[in-house]
Amino acid sequence: MNEPELRRILRRESKPLEKWQEAYDSDWGKSPMFVIFTKTDKPIGWLRVYGIDRETSEAWLTYFAIDTRYWGQGFGSDALKTILNTFLEDQGVNKVFLETFPDNCRAIGCYLKCGFKEAGRVWRGEGKERHEMLRMKWERESLKI
Repeated sequence: MNEPELRRILRRESKPLEKWQEAYDSDWGKSPMFVIFTKTDKPIGWLRVYGIDRETSEAWLTYFAIDTRYWGQGFGSDALKTILNTFLEDQGVNKVFLETFPDNCRAIGCYLKCGFKEAGRVWRGEGKERHEMLRMKWERESLKI
């Protein structure tokens, strides 16, 4: 998944799926990472859940990406709805947050389709690396199936 468009959206060099798994397993330990497969079991993307807080029933989604060759085919929204309706429900999570770049229209469309709503804007990074992020929020009753 080294496509230039994916690198632009992620704002960093893309890595093979296995390298992401290694890097974030070491950084985030027990944060679940889900690999997204086609019906023929080809891995085409990933999604990581981070910061599950059972006291507040909240969690964060991070590093959600689909191989550009599979964009527009419903894999992203299907995967996200599945995670929201199975794993996160089993964990007692009722609110999910994420941040994305405001110009990532394709991802924003997927999030809106899955019931996320805009929840404000935040600034991340420092100096020349400082950038605006769109924060989005999902609540269990807002999921459209």
